[in-house]
Amino acid sequence: MTDRRPDSSFDEESRAPATPRWVKVFGVIAILVALLIGLILFTGLGGQHGPQRHADGAGLAVRVVTSVA
Repeated sequence: MTDRRPDSSFDEESRAPATPRWVKVFGVIAILVALLIGLILFTGLGGQHGPQRHADGAGLAVRVVTSVA
């Protein structure tokens, strides 16, 4: 006989369904994108960022002058 012996530690009916492949692929892609963004931010490969990056500099900067009496 080739009947399987029931194992008390493993019950096939109580197992959770397997994770779909698209969920696994999406998770791997999300992790890779997060690592890539972290690498770009950490190494500075993304260049300078800030409010003046896209400004043409035509009088947009405000200078604060304080006088000491």
